[in-house]
Amino acid sequence: MIALLCVSYVGYSQVYNSPGGTINTCSGTFYDTGGPSNPYLDGQNITTTFCSNAGNCVQLAFTSFALENNFDFIYIYDGPNAASPLIGQYTGGNSPGTVVSTTGCITVRFTSDGSVTAAGWAASISCVACPPPPPPVCSGTFFDSGGSGGDYGNSENTTTTFCANPGECMELSFTSFALENGFDNLYIYDGPSAASPLIGQYTGTASPGVVTSSSGCMTIVFTSDGSVTAAGWAANIACVTTCAPPPPPPPTNVNCDIPDPICSGSPIVFTAQANGTDADIVNPGNNYNCLFTSPNPSWYYLEIASGGNLAIDITAGSDVDFAIWGPFTNLANAVANCNSYGVSEDCSYSTSATEQANVNGVVAGEVYVLLVTNYANTVQTITLTDAGTNTATTDCTIVPLSVELTDFNGVNVDNEILLSWTTASEQNNSHFVVERSSDASIWSAIAVENGAGTTTSSQYYSTVDRNPSNGDNYYRLKQFDFDGKMTISDIISVSSSLINKVIVYPNPANDRVSVISNHEIIAISVVDIRGTVVYSENFNKVNSTSIELSDLNGGLYYLQTETTSGKTTERIVVQH
Repeated sequence: MIALLCVSYVGYSQVYNSPGGTINTCSGTFYDTGGPSNPYLDGQNITTTFCSNAGNCVQLAFTSFALENNFDFIYIYDGPNAASPLIGQYTGGNSPGTVVSTTGCITVRFTSDGSVTAAGWAASISCVACPPPPPPVCSGTFFDSGGSGGDYGNSENTTTTFCANPGECMELSFTSFALENGFDNLYIYDGPSAASPLIGQYTGTASPGVVTSSSGCMTIVFTSDGSVTAAGWAANIACVTTCAPPPPPPPTNVNCDIPDPICSGSPIVFTAQANGTDADIVNPGNNYNCLFTSPNPSWYYLEIASGGNLAIDITAGSDVDFAIWGPFTNLANAVANCNSYGVSEDCSYSTSATEQANVNGVVAGEVYVLLVTNYANTVQTITLTDAGTNTATTDCTIVPLSVELTDFNGVNVDNEILLSWTTASEQNNSHFVVERSSDASIWSAIAVENGAGTTTSSQYYSTVDRNPSNGDNYYRLKQFDFDGKMTISDIISVSSSLINKVIVYPNPANDRVSVISNHEIIAISVVDIRGTVVYSENFNKVNSTSIELSDLNGGLYYLQTETTSGKTTERIVVQH
């Protein structure tokens, strides 16, 4: 009897029917709430975390998977809760396959809507050694499963990670790309796993082009549905020393008690994030009305300046949704009611990449809160601006300037274009992207310069375009905040023909100023506001030099430069 009891105990396998909470285990089977033979229930929102023993990671091997497509979802997170990095979102028959965490825990969140259920899932639980980083790969060609001449297969879910040599970054140059549009997808992540920041999601024939990581690794996830395939892709693999700018940190306005100010009359462009926690998890007390899911939330508020009918266009590249609440008496009132918002004034859960929020009869002084959700779960640019039917106005004084750009100049120096710009102050400035065009219509990036973050001091930036086009070249700056918001500068033009141009930087200056000219410099003098020459020096026909200003008192001066083609005068400010 004792022997039989022992055998029976050893052979027992623990079953977990989505119980919720945290479970420490290295074995058993994880089912939906219906167990091994029944469908799950309607209206569920359950989060279950599995944690391993010391030193190992958790593996879930899904042996069956069936949810109501696009209405019921499983979200798998790499960590101890739903705020951890999202590994993937799954619906329909798109099984997660075998999923391994990179930490000691893995979290699964399941949501079902109010009608229609399905068979659910079964997954074996185990503790495994955490996956080591792959060896460096710096050459070769990366194909889909069909290779160079065949199509990929149906129902694929593969993850491939490439890592570079120490101190280098990965680069994939796609030479061909063809997937079943909207059903088969390639996801590229900036790091060693699918829990890393998402660079982009690609389908159809929209090739990723050249993709560069900001770190030593890049991860590619490919999923295909159960029917229709295509030629797939080919990409050349390389290790490079010029890395991409680091992705912005997660946005701060993911909670309704810290919304960002906007005004619809001054278009706002921001980069929506992927792999974020749903709004109904971060702020579960709100009534999300028509939003059955609320992934990757961005919260905003606006204040009505003059009454009328408010109409805001929300435009993106892929599926976005929204809800708008109000009116509130002021921002403090809107924040105080966060987590208890009632039925929204307007919302949309359509599959469109363009939405329009409408609130009729708004009154001056009212505050409204706008939630934009990035359902597409791909990093994309979203624009908010007045719709053509809008008759109300919103207060733009509530929106602070991220970067105060005081000048943006270009000069031709020996047929290379020196570009320079100065900011008076910066707030959360991540980086600038310098773009060039030959027609002021089609633009390409030629340089990236890191910003100074937040500062009230003047900052000077410069870069050189070593390969300008013949004739006129047009330039503009794209400035990115750390949270992904973007502004675009005015356009300047620089001719490839040599003109007499002198550039002086930095300005304002501290102890030293540099002078560059596209013609040879003969002499430089500095004159104070009374007309007294306080500095002068002759030069042996140079194109660039610097002069010392530490002996001058702070204030306004005039810098006169004589070149082989004439004289120029620049006003400079000295500050110590």
